Amino acid sequence: MNKGGRIVGGLVVGALVGTVLGILFAPRSGRETRDLIKKKAKTFKDRAVGIKNTAIKAGKEMTK
Repeated sequence: MNKGGRIVGGLVVGALVGTVLGILFAPRSGRETRDLIKKKAKTFKDRAVGIKNTAIKAGKEMTK
């Protein structure tokens, strides 16, 4: 992996860890916290899939 890819990967992981820690230390009940984590995880997954699909499309166009 090149330097740019590692930087982006580090930023993504850092954002995810920060979000999870913020949720875990927020003053909510256990059920509310679990529900919020599920929602955030789904949002993160959807964004990651979108980024992956965009990257695949861009890669295919570059190889034409």
